[in-house]
Amino acid sequence: MGRILICIWGCLLCVYCAPAHAGAWLQDQGRTFLAASSTTRLTRDGLMAQGEGAVYGEHGLSKTLTFGADVNVTADSYGHAIGFLRRPIGPQTKPVRLAYEAGAGARRVNGEWDPVVRLGLSFGHGITRPVGYGWFGLDSSVEIGTTQGDLSAKLDATLGLPLSARLLTLVQIETTHWPDNTSVVAITPSLLWEFRADRFVKLGIEARSAKTDTLGLRIGFWHEF
Repeated sequence: MGRILICIWGCLLCVYCAPAHAGAWLQDQGRTFLAASSTTRLTRDGLMAQGEGAVYGEHGLSKTLTFGADVNVTADSYGHAIGFLRRPIGPQTKPVRLAYEAGAGARRVNGEWDPVVRLGLSFGHGITRPVGYGWFGLDSSVEIGTTQGDLSAKLDATLGLPLSARLLTLVQIETTHWPDNTSVVAITPSLLWEFRADRFVKLGIEARSAKTDTLGLRIGFWHEF
């Protein structure tokens, strides 16, 4: 698994050299973005595996400062709850965006919660198509335990392309390495439908490789206001 993770990281870094996502964009002042999702997983034998729930939010404090909260918990004793601040690097008027973030909270490994600090860097590139707006994004972060100084690292890539004015297709590659040397790689193609102004429902199929390989159904809801 470690070799697979390194190879995927290398491939994503190569993509970085080409045009990039939402983590690199700040929220407009006074605007809020909320997302919630639930993932149900099955093993290759068709047995029910551990599920996962996530809640994520951002709020624009100013033109150059966004506050966010990221909560993610799996039933197999992993997760985190982090509050963070994000600032841009360079101008925000170009298709290519860079941003960094710093935050603090707690991380759960093997059922034990530990205080952590998070440092992150995001790269994004807007994509304009005749039917709408899309993006490519690369988001990296490390979480450092304040008790023992152990690290967990995460690198995610997202490609979002519009199919119509209200329908987007998303492909996400998520990689995580935990302090207990557990590595997780997940690939999730999804559809994102704007069923009402600034309200979206997301439906995706997740292929995940971890301690146990699983196939999952991910359902999510996004709201901007």
